[in-house]
Amino acid sequence: MLELTVIGWFASAVISKLFSTAFDYIADKHKRQGLQAGLEALQKALPEIEAVASLAESAQIDEFDPQSKPLKAWLRKMKDAVYEAEDVIDVIEYLQMEKANKRNKSKVRTFVASSFKKDILNSDPTTLDKLKGVVKKLKDAADDVGPFLRLLSLTSEQIHQRERKSGNTSNQESGQIGSRVVGRDDLKEEMLGWLRSSSTNNKHSESFYMNVTVISVVGLGGMGKTTLARFVYDDIKKDDFVLKIWVYVGNNFDVKIITSKILEDITKEKPKSDALHLLQEDLAKKLKSKKFLLVLDDVWSDDNIIEWEKLFAPLKHGHLGSKVFLTARMASVAEIAAKVAGEKMKSIELKGLEEGAYLSLFNQYAFNNIDINQEKKLMSIGSEIAKKLGGNPLAAKTIGMALNSNRNDNHWEKILHNDIWRCNQGKQGITSALQLSYKCLPLHLKCCFAYCSIFPQGHRFNKDNVVYMWIASGFIHQPHDNIGHTLEDIGRMYFDDLVKKSFFEVHYYHRNFSMHDLIYELAQSISHDECLRIIDVGSVCKLNTTVRHLCVEAENLDVVKELLKHGSSSSLRTMLFHYNGAEDELEQVLPDFLKAIKTVRVLRIIAKNMKILPYEVGELKHLRYLELKYMKIIRLPASICKLYHLEFFIYSREFISLDCNFFPRCMSSLTKIRHIGFPYWRLIEPIVGIGRLTRLQEFPGFKMSKNKSYCFKDLKDMVELRKLQKLCLDKVKDPKEAIEAKLDEKCNLNILDLRWCRNDTINHTEAKSAEDLLDSLRPHSNLKELVLKNYRGTRCSSWMQPPLLCNLESISLNYCLKLEQIPTVGQLPFLKRLILSGMPMLKQLGNEFHGDEKHSIFPSLVELEISSMEALELWSTYPTAEFAEWFPCLRRLKISNCPRLKQLPPLPPSLVTLSIEEVGLELPLTLWQGHTPSVIISSSLEYLNLYKLESLGRLYEGITDFDQNFACLRFLIVEHCSSLTELPPLPLTIEDLTIDKAGLTNSTLITSSSIGTLNSSPTR
Repeated sequence: MLELTVIGWFASAVISKLFSTAFDYIADKHKRQGLQAGLEALQKALPEIEAVASLAESAQIDEFDPQSKPLKAWLRKMKDAVYEAEDVIDVIEYLQMEKANKRNKSKVRTFVASSFKKDILNSDPTTLDKLKGVVKKLKDAADDVGPFLRLLSLTSEQIHQRERKSGNTSNQESGQIGSRVVGRDDLKEEMLGWLRSSSTNNKHSESFYMNVTVISVVGLGGMGKTTLARFVYDDIKKDDFVLKIWVYVGNNFDVKIITSKILEDITKEKPKSDALHLLQEDLAKKLKSKKFLLVLDDVWSDDNIIEWEKLFAPLKHGHLGSKVFLTARMASVAEIAAKVAGEKMKSIELKGLEEGAYLSLFNQYAFNNIDINQEKKLMSIGSEIAKKLGGNPLAAKTIGMALNSNRNDNHWEKILHNDIWRCNQGKQGITSALQLSYKCLPLHLKCCFAYCSIFPQGHRFNKDNVVYMWIASGFIHQPHDNIGHTLEDIGRMYFDDLVKKSFFEVHYYHRNFSMHDLIYELAQSISHDECLRIIDVGSVCKLNTTVRHLCVEAENLDVVKELLKHGSSSSLRTMLFHYNGAEDELEQVLPDFLKAIKTVRVLRIIAKNMKILPYEVGELKHLRYLELKYMKIIRLPASICKLYHLEFFIYSREFISLDCNFFPRCMSSLTKIRHIGFPYWRLIEPIVGIGRLTRLQEFPGFKMSKNKSYCFKDLKDMVELRKLQKLCLDKVKDPKEAIEAKLDEKCNLNILDLRWCRNDTINHTEAKSAEDLLDSLRPHSNLKELVLKNYRGTRCSSWMQPPLLCNLESISLNYCLKLEQIPTVGQLPFLKRLILSGMPMLKQLGNEFHGDEKHSIFPSLVELEISSMEALELWSTYPTAEFAEWFPCLRRLKISNCPRLKQLPPLPPSLVTLSIEEVGLELPLTLWQGHTPSVIISSSLEYLNLYKLESLGRLYEGITDFDQNFACLRFLIVEHCSSLTELPPLPLTIEDLTIDKAGLTNSTLITSSSIGTLNSSPTR
């Protein structure tokens, strides 16, 4: 039952933390008045309470079971008490921080000395009374826990028994009519080609399972994965594989059961042994030297690599070309299988059917045994319904069959407008399939997923902002064995897990995420008692005391006024408020609105043109997350400094003028703040006393100066810094001051961006000062990204090369006008991105850049850009050792504005994109052949752009023809290359050839061996 699940995950997540906090404040300090006895009773009942919350998650008691009603009531009572108690503890912490701030403490911690706690409680009898009240409520709820523990333990055992007997069979997917896979014919043929391929991707590797290739089909429930796999499996003949094996796995990943099923499918009888090692030995004998196809259908396990290794162990005995074919809802399942097999996996993500094929499938179910020509109106309505189903074959079957049973126009119209697919249509329905996906999530992901239902349908999610909201809502917890990760790191892992499990869809172009409509509706269905969206006055009546997370979208003040009348917002924890009406009207009502939501921890206000944030925002004592979007506030109220629990502040809007004192002077009192999202630092005065904000994880626009700015000492205690960007160093007089920043002790610092103002006339003193300053800013060896801009020194610091910064992944050196030599970055083992730009004094890139010739050069580099190097004349040196590699991973290379560079070193075969612009190139391109010149090396190059290479006479020189070496080339652009009089024979892969103002003649192009294959005109 999903409502029980929602209650279960919340109680399980917070109850332990809550009680431990309560003991911290009260134990041994307030034994009088019965509090000690109440705490001891709670402590004794805590294991049973946690057990009930956990069992309620897995027992799946039917909603109509008479036993579920009292259980639901008890869980609701317990959760309400937990919420209330947590609010009281929050107030106590708030009072502590408020009092400490008034005493002008240099540091404010969440928990201070025990005598200080006692002072708070003694000085505020109301708070002490509230604490006594919630302890009593929790104790009353705990007294009733026993019967539910026995009931759920019995129910859970019955479920496990049923699963053992049934083999945990799941719903069948759909997507076929008769003997044809609708809309998947091309995929079917592609997969058959993969399976029939006799070679593996890794036959030259040292993989333990080198004979076996892993293939997978991944997609949401109901997309037709099993159906497609079954059709492919049936088309495979004995000539392709000696053995064909099909095993359903489900969410019970028991290696012994799966191995036994494999043997049973091979021998057509149950194995006699029940011991895993004997089953594995038997299977190894059956597979030895035989080419097999093993289908593992509907696999869920993505976290137990040891069990996967046990399952795969006997498979190594199969013949070369054997295949393991997985179907799974989560990409993470396929990834762990490929990891165990030790190879790159071939995978297809199964998405919704194309509109035409999907409508055909839907119609075949909806109009089965009906003369479709006689039902024009129903066809019209049906096509609109089909559009709402997201291309999901299982939904087509479920809804189509439901419509087929009642061919009445009004009935179909009602379904169209009532969104019947939100409801559970039985065990074979799409909702059941998606509910199963949700049920298999771990507890911590369930609460995070359900929370996202408060956003509008079709919302584009920003990962970081969602993670911040999860943290503010208390859904992210720091495991005891995960000390190296911050809450943000853990939250991002949670988000990535939901992406892998197909609960979020990735939009790479926009760098955001969305939810499929059916997934969104699932989130709504399992969180309806806690999460609510209000879009009009009529929906206000749905707001009740169980709702904790609320989204309000209002076109006028009627909704806001109705909410104030309703008076059921005192228990809210999240308020997302989107207002599209007149800003002057909102400014009159917003103060009362803020007073009505005093318990919120997350507040987001989207209100275009609103100019004032009410002073009453400072009364939100529990607030952890504050986001102001599209507003025209030019200055924050001083009361914001009273939000002592605030951890995340985000402000974004259309650009207008700002008050230079946008942040009040008392901002440094917000000592719990972790993130300030504010893009306009350069327009405002610095935050006074920013050094007290020791939990800040990133800070852009840090200008160093003694007057009205920051100093290195401010950075001293910011031990949690992850990003330090645009650290402006112009005004630093004494380089020794930089030591006070203690960057070398900040082990969490990932990004360091050091900048000076542009200065074209740098004297010797300025250069020496910059060098000394850079030496003093040595970061911790964990640094991953380094930016230097307008650096004034002639040399780089010794810490900028291995082994001191061995974890660097990105380096950007921009406009370092006096720099004469690049550090030896070619030996950095993890460097993936290198940008070198605007260094007019640099003359060569040789050993000092690449490193020792006996070692691999840039072993991990993916992207290299070299630009505006007016003096660069020589780029030489490549490895001489037999096994050393030359840029083995490089995919993108761009070289521009290097007029004196006459020749490039050999191009690595891995290169995909090459752009050369305004370079004095005279000698043709060559391809790196390694240390085996007799072997033909093929380049991966797909895109080649040549611009203003006025001295280049020939494009390429090598041991074989251009079209053989560059067989992947698709785009070739040649512009302003007047000395280039001919092109080599082009490969057949060329799709687009652009020639403009080059020395080529039409006859040259016409005689090219592949010109007839071009898809576009050979000349612009």
